[in-house]
Amino acid sequence: MDYISGPKINFYKRADPVVPRPKPMKVLVVGLSRTGTASILVALQKLGLKPYHFHEANQNRDNAHWQFWLRAIRAKYDGIGRPLKSADDFDEVLWGYDAVTDAPCCLFVEELAAAYPDAKVVLSVRDRDSWFRSMQTSVLEILSWRSWTLLAYLDREYSGPYWALFNRATEVWSAGLPPYAPSARPALLRSFDDHNDMVRRVVPKENLLEFHPSDGWEPLCKFLDMPVPNRGFPHINDSKGFLTFHSALYWSRWVFVLRNVLIAMGTLGFFLVLGLHYVL
Repeated sequence: MDYISGPKINFYKRADPVVPRPKPMKVLVVGLSRTGTASILVALQKLGLKPYHFHEANQNRDNAHWQFWLRAIRAKYDGIGRPLKSADDFDEVLWGYDAVTDAPCCLFVEELAAAYPDAKVVLSVRDRDSWFRSMQTSVLEILSWRSWTLLAYLDREYSGPYWALFNRATEVWSAGLPPYAPSARPALLRSFDDHNDMVRRVVPKENLLEFHPSDGWEPLCKFLDMPVPNRGFPHINDSKGFLTFHSALYWSRWVFVLRNVLIAMGTLGFFLVLGLHYVL
């Protein structure tokens, strides 16, 4: 099954690394989106790490990161294709990073933990009802924009794979229901609980830290065996920024599509007039 209408996306375009992994994978932040992952992302950067986040997939779209994760989600959750298993599999896109955070990586906890057994695992946590409210005002709000499907059809190089990945990743948590639908709330909350329970079950206690940005630097740095920075822990409330980014993306792609339509119509009109001139 394809996750947008219209011509198929090339889900199998490869994203080959250009050099071997320069440093080992050190930290796997495996909490779901909207559990403080943006703050933890910045914290890891301040500690000198290079974490992979959903935005990295956007920045590496020309290297087929969108297609890589779509292919991986299809294999694991839909039984289509070969699932990711080894570090070599993940290093197709993660070779240049020594930490991961947020989606789509949090959809592959067991696989990542097995592929990088020496990495420390951080489970970002928050109150489940607070998490759902945060999802409502960010991810689910964006997914409810109904004309995404038409935009994805018309803008197959960018909006198509982006929308397919964003929507399908969230559908994993909503059990295949439209994530923004009121009927999806029980499934989303159940996925939140099940995910956290799975992490606690899979990862050995001595290699797991349950963490929220309000805990500050001390527990995180102690767990990672890193010095505590002489500055406050970053607190990034990115709901507004998340909406702003996606609104700008959405409308800029519509401008791109409509511009191309107008150019095509103008070109067609020119040749039509030219043809009529010679006929008449």
